[in-house]
Amino acid sequence: MFGFLGLSFSMLATDVKPTRIDRVRFKLEDLLNNFNEGETALVGYAGDAFVISPLTHDANTISSLISGLHPNIMPVPGSRAALGVKLASDLLSRSIGSQGHIILVTDGIEESEISAIKNASGTNEFSILAVGTEAGSPIALKAGGFLKDRNGAIVIPKLNLKPLSKLANQVNGELTLLSPDDRDVNQIIAEKLQKVVIQKMSKNEPQTSGMKKVLGCF
Repeated sequence: MFGFLGLSFSMLATDVKPTRIDRVRFKLEDLLNNFNEGETALVGYAGDAFVISPLTHDANTISSLISGLHPNIMPVPGSRAALGVKLASDLLSRSIGSQGHIILVTDGIEESEISAIKNASGTNEFSILAVGTEAGSPIALKAGGFLKDRNGAIVIPKLNLKPLSKLANQVNGELTLLSPDDRDVNQIIAEKLQKVVIQKMSKNEPQTSGMKKVLGCF
């Protein structure tokens, strides 16, 4: 499993309590605990992408890094999901094995990114975990007040599901909305198991998986 996570400053919005990034940390732990076969890696992106953890069988290694995930660790601000997908795909292609499973954890992409993300994903399986609400919320600053744009208007990041839905359709992937319970993780797991069974049955192979997985945060 290759997880890649969006780490733009919109992840500090509080429409998902306590903040989007706080809830994402919990969900990453849940995904690690449930995807316990094969190797797992973690990639983060904002204006650029970098490897938080390379592919490893040791889920504890990745788990120890999750608490440090925060937009402030990203050297370049922004939200360029295609760079994260490209990095995840490159890591998978260099590893020993075949198709991998990329899980994109994000609070949104631009419609203009869809083509680049699709091309970067290659033949890997693709799941999307969407974070946030359509109403959105301001981003509180430690010094007080809220994050504003260059015109002085308060920034209110809102989750736009339309581009994510289009992306899911184009990469033959699944779009899941982050939930306060285990429904989101269970849905991703169920979809994954269904695909594994179909693939194994078509090849008359045992229903076991050495799938390499990438978790992504953006």
